[in-house]
Amino acid sequence: MTRGSARFRVFFLNSVRETSFGGGERWMLTIASALSERGHDVLIGGRAGSSFLQRAEQVGLRTRDVRVRGEADPATLLGLRSLFRQEHPDVVVANFNKDVRLAGIARLPGSKPKVLARNGLAILPN
Repeated sequence: MTRGSARFRVFFLNSVRETSFGGGERWMLTIASALSERGHDVLIGGRAGSSFLQRAEQVGLRTRDVRVRGEADPATLLGLRSLFRQEHPDVVVANFNKDVRLAGIARLPGSKPKVLARNGLAILPN
């Protein structure tokens, strides 16, 4: 993920329920920790008070509460857009299909950030 000495800003978005924590969340924290150890700027976003954010904080990762409602909720989209303006991520690694769509819609004009689906499946036609 590095190009020479370039460092990336990576935002991991996971709207998993507050009490849920499974393989996808474990994968995200493992990758986020490894990227952080290599000097990349990593931010973890999820529901306030979630097990996911608590565990991210326990391993020393920076976290941000993200209020996720429906797939076209204006408050969610504005919140993500504000986060993108503040943090300037190069890449968003999103967990659920809903997270991918929200991040894609909330992107700032232009090509940043790139939005990737954690599950690796082609969930969007384009």
